Amino acid sequence: MAESAIAVKRRMNCLIPIGRLPEELLSMTMLACVQSDEFVNVTDVLQWMQISAVWRAVALNTRGLWTRVNSRWPRRIIHLFLERSGITPLRILYEPGRRKLTDEWLQPAHYIRIKELDIISDLYRDHQFPLLDRILKNHAFPKLTQFRLRHYLGHYHDRFAFLQVPPLPFTFLDAPRLQSLTLANVRIQFPIPRQSHLKELRLEHVHLTAIKTLTLLDAYPNLEVASFSRCYCLPGADVFPGDDEFESNKVSLSHLKSLDFGRFSNDAIDYIHRRLLIPSFSRVCLVIEKTPRQSLAQAFPRSLTDVLFLAKSLRIVVDTRELSFERPDGPHYTICFGTPYGENDEIQSLFSQILSSPFKFLADLSIISSHLPSVEIFSGFLRLLPNVNHLRLISTDFDKIVHALQEDDEEAGSSPTFDSETRPVSSDGDIDGPSPEHLRLVCPALTTLDIQWCHFGALCLIRVLEHRQRARAPIGTLKISRLYQEHAEALRKYVSVVQVYPGNPEDYRYDDIQDDLG
Repeated sequence: MAESAIAVKRRMNCLIPIGRLPEELLSMTMLACVQSDEFVNVTDVLQWMQISAVWRAVALNTRGLWTRVNSRWPRRIIHLFLERSGITPLRILYEPGRRKLTDEWLQPAHYIRIKELDIISDLYRDHQFPLLDRILKNHAFPKLTQFRLRHYLGHYHDRFAFLQVPPLPFTFLDAPRLQSLTLANVRIQFPIPRQSHLKELRLEHVHLTAIKTLTLLDAYPNLEVASFSRCYCLPGADVFPGDDEFESNKVSLSHLKSLDFGRFSNDAIDYIHRRLLIPSFSRVCLVIEKTPRQSLAQAFPRSLTDVLFLAKSLRIVVDTRELSFERPDGPHYTICFGTPYGENDEIQSLFSQILSSPFKFLADLSIISSHLPSVEIFSGFLRLLPNVNHLRLISTDFDKIVHALQEDDEEAGSSPTFDSETRPVSSDGDIDGPSPEHLRLVCPALTTLDIQWCHFGALCLIRVLEHRQRARAPIGTLKISRLYQEHAEALRKYVSVVQVYPGNPEDYRYDDIQDDLG
């Protein structure tokens, strides 16, 4: 009996502070619980009213609890929420069920109060489309800031079931304060109104052309996020018109933070990229759709090739379907290829083709790849990098770079050495100019080598470091993993700073390494 009394007292001690909360704090707690969910369950609010008279009074007087309305709720519940919300802006989820809705479920005065409108329609039930058209065309939404219209086939979580259904036409609604727009499986009707308040545009499964894409972006000059997820964009007949309106007047998005293109052809990307002005802090993700007759090298956009070769800092991530190029001095580009699984050879071929091109301005290079190309290709690539001073490699094929650097060592060793008496004098009379050995070095400006995620032969690496020191182009900082800690003292004879990291290469999966660096 005593233990039961103690247990009851403990429970009451937990409930008493809640019962003594001021009405303002209790109201704020209820609002926080409601806003934590995307769509509130109607039974949650109704159950709060049954706890006590105080909770019921607070819930009825807290208008923010009654602003989320779902069209699938019973009509009397909808009217209760609309009545208790007062003049507070509404958040409406229009998700027609099997029953047919009429125009009377919302009054004209309610449309004026709508702040967020989310419409999820089922393409199986075409009886709802006339009502949707009347809602969007016949009403003004002066307070609407977020609008989402998604047409799905069957259950809306099945995102690929409606690919066989033709998209429905969509005409932009009258919402002058709209800030976020999401559309799925629609056919946009042009021309479109220009809106300066829109900051977020997300399209899904929308077929476009390059001209229409630029027209969309041009209509929203203050965009911060633009996403064309699983959208298809082909060049179309309007890509190369005689009088190109975007050739002289380019589209400028000075506030853009993120741009995501999905399933765009290389011609469409070239056309859009050359006519789009974006800030250096933005992030651009491209999914390139190649034709069956194209190789990945042919599908790579030419305009992005020009951007790539002018980079000063670059990170290349190679896995089965993606190449990523980072430019801290400009937009961050991530390029994915819409290729079927099993075409890894094409990715490696494209990687090898990129490595055969010169990067004259590159100073910071990171390569993350499970496998590197052949020693000949990689050695030739390193010889085309005269200004790289920071090299980071994450690969299971690190021995290839050691062999490439050894080739440089062997070539230098077979040539005669020069002392201060026989060394040629530079044009300015400085006898301490670069030696011929320095000019033959792979990456002669290299000062930092990060190989903490790689396996390597310590003796081979020491030979390379000794050669670079003799050529008066020493590596100043070497980063290795704990696995090679026993060689740290020997390496310090040829490197000023040796940093030993706690992790071992075998302790990490390839995906984990990318996550750690991302």
